[in-house]
Amino acid sequence: MKKQLIQAIDSEKIRTLLANKRKYKKLFETYGVMPEIKNINTNSLWNKLNKSSLLLSSSKVFKHKLNIAFEQISKGNQKILNIGVGAGFLEKKVFNKDKFNQIDWFGIDISVQSINKMRLLYPKAHFQVGNVNSLNYENNFFDTIFMLDILEHISPSNTFNVLNEVKRVLKSNGKLILSVPLNEGLDKMLLRGINPNAHVRIYTKELIFAELNIAEFVVIKNKELYAFKTNYIIKNFIVSKLKFFNKNPNLIVIIARKK
Repeated sequence: MKKQLIQAIDSEKIRTLLANKRKYKKLFETYGVMPEIKNINTNSLWNKLNKSSLLLSSSKVFKHKLNIAFEQISKGNQKILNIGVGAGFLEKKVFNKDKFNQIDWFGIDISVQSINKMRLLYPKAHFQVGNVNSLNYENNFFDTIFMLDILEHISPSNTFNVLNEVKRVLKSNGKLILSVPLNEGLDKMLLRGINPNAHVRIYTKELIFAELNIAEFVVIKNKELYAFKTNYIIKNFIVSKLKFFNKNPNLIVIIARKK
């Protein structure tokens, strides 16, 4: 078992190397044929994790990510899909603002408990238990799609199926807002037998950019976020502008469009 795990971790390192060298054809060929980190994401697991995720509300990086995502929503008639609604943090920000009452809001999650809760809290929205591998919506249906901290839960063999599904239901001029963790030390955690967030990917900025490029998305804007316990805003500004702290980012938020 440990040998298979090491091989799966090495597969992620190989993908990062190919992405760094922009060898996108060879990179694409690695998906579905190389060992993968065991995927433990299930309905029952996320029924539990979405309850415990309330602790995230105290995370400054998490709040910053939500604020960046929220800023991408403009008022007016539009259809928006939130993939992986979880505990409904984004929904809470949106539905507390009257100017967004014209938005036709949709959300999916693999957690039955989460979806039941969202339906009670926001009866005018459209929530369903769903799998991102097969989105039950028409082509070119959404103006904006959110995938905040979702792709790291998708096995490489399903990555491009997921991105293609997202592209299919997104309008040609629509926006995809996504985020993935960076530099979380998942390889070391896995070798110690722990995976608290059920992640199956080890992302770098270059790798997520490469996957979006292969899936025919254009990155419009991105923002790297850094975890600090104190003086968060000031330190993030200094690091992003001057790289003064010599610190690696902990998360990246990306705004993209279809090519």
